[in-house]
Amino acid sequence: MRAARLLEKGYSQSEVARRVGAHRQSVSQWAAELQEKGRAGLKRAGRAGRKPRLDAVALRKIEQGLKRGPEALGYATSLWTRRGWPT
Repeated sequence: MRAARLLEKGYSQSEVARRVGAHRQSVSQWAAELQEKGRAGLKRAGRAGRKPRLDAVALRKIEQGLKRGPEALGYATSLWTRRGWPT
C-alpha cells in the first residue's frame, strides 16, 4: 500500500519503484489497477510465484546449519564454497 500512497501523491512510477524496491513494470501494473479499481484492486492480488517446497521446520534446520558454519556441516574449510563438498 506504500506504493499506492506514493502514486496517489503524484510520484513517478520510476520513483515509486525505487522507493519500494520493485520493478518499474510492476509499479506500472499497480498504477493501472489503482486507476481502474482503486486500492481494492490492489488488495485482491495473492501470492506470486511457485509454492515453496520447504516447510517451516526444514527452513529452520537450514538456518541453524548456516549459523553453525560450513565446518560443522562437514565442509573442509570455513568458507561457503562448492569446493570441499562433503563426500
